[in-house]
Amino acid sequence: MQRKFIVTLSYFFLCRAISREAARRRRQVESEVFEDLSRLLPLQPSVQAHLDKPSVIRFTLSYIRMHTLLKETEEVEASEETNLYLRILEGFLIVLSTEGDMIYLSDNVNKYMGLTQNELMGHNIFEFTHPCDHEEIRNNLHLTAGVKNLCSDLVLHFVMRIKSALTHRGRSANLKSATWKVLHCQGRAKVCVGPASVSCLLLTCQPLPLSHTLLSAHTFTSQHSMDMRFTYCDQRMTLLLGFSTEELLGRSIYDLCHTMDINHLTKNHLNLCFKSQSVSGQYRMLVRSGGYVWVETHSAVIPGSQPSKSRPGAHQPLCILCVTYVLRCVCAIAKQHLCDFDSSQRRFQVFAGLFSCFIEIKGIQCLCEGLYIRLQLLITFIISLWTRLCTFEPKLESEEQSAFSKKHDRTFIKYRKLSSFCFLSTTDVSV
Repeated sequence: MQRKFIVTLSYFFLCRAISREAARRRRQVESEVFEDLSRLLPLQPSVQAHLDKPSVIRFTLSYIRMHTLLKETEEVEASEETNLYLRILEGFLIVLSTEGDMIYLSDNVNKYMGLTQNELMGHNIFEFTHPCDHEEIRNNLHLTAGVKNLCSDLVLHFVMRIKSALTHRGRSANLKSATWKVLHCQGRAKVCVGPASVSCLLLTCQPLPLSHTLLSAHTFTSQHSMDMRFTYCDQRMTLLLGFSTEELLGRSIYDLCHTMDINHLTKNHLNLCFKSQSVSGQYRMLVRSGGYVWVETHSAVIPGSQPSKSRPGAHQPLCILCVTYVLRCVCAIAKQHLCDFDSSQRRFQVFAGLFSCFIEIKGIQCLCEGLYIRLQLLITFIISLWTRLCTFEPKLESEEQSAFSKKHDRTFIKYRKLSSFCFLSTTDVSV
């Protein structure tokens, strides 16, 4: 019995030794595979030596995805111009997959985020962004779902908050004590639909506010209330747009922007209220002498001062500080086409003559005398309207003027309906 027990115990220890040796060999082979895999990665030797197994897997997956995206393009070596572009950009590049994985980041990401390229590459961007911004990021990532034909480029523009390990002194801190940094992201969604459908999101990310904002001569600053009404503007706005400070105080910025850009500015206003910083993108702003200029506004919400013990009621409300770039000169619409009334009137007279000739050529005759009178009234109204546009001097409207303009707009709609009725009536008349 004792002998049988000894044999069983010996067999047990022998099996454990064999299993331990097999596990050691398996770990050794696994380590060799990971070492060989890390040597194949396009990383510096100093970085390769300190990679753990999860990092090797992350970098390998990112490299495979980048290779899949770039397999049909020519290989281009990195040059000094690339580094120069990144320095001028005052930001970093990031490539995202449709699932939000960070496939690639430029080397200078550490300068702005306090996190190295190796710490971020391969991770999902939702792990580092603010939870309130996940829906907007996800919507931008899924914009490529509707593209089904050929190759397409989708231009994207949004603002998001991401974790930053940088302190106020520019030093890197622990990620657990990271703060939120606002990034202005703009770029293109590259979608290539083919046998192997591959898509990615290429973005340039610039931290806000930008440091070079106040250095341009074609820039002016303004201060607004939370509903975007002017409370202050500097002298450069008078030089660039022609409006004085007295004309703008209490007025809304929506009174100066182009009608087609109001929805764009409204979306930017909401981003500003939720995220405290935003970039408007390009929009048109009214000039005092006539026409519009293309501008871009960088905005930030400035918190009011807290009431002190000596002044318990001295609490200042929130305000918005805007720095606006003037990107282009005055649009040529008002400068070239509305300057000569005589030539404009002659154009309309020619238009009326051509319209009459068109009626005669087609053999369409106005059998009703009242219809012909209405056509004359319509042409006369268009000429008078063009006269007003030619002699129009842009200025902020008072309440009485705005009421008159609304009444005039209703009159114009009435005549527009009349013109459509006249055209339909003439086409129905028999020859």
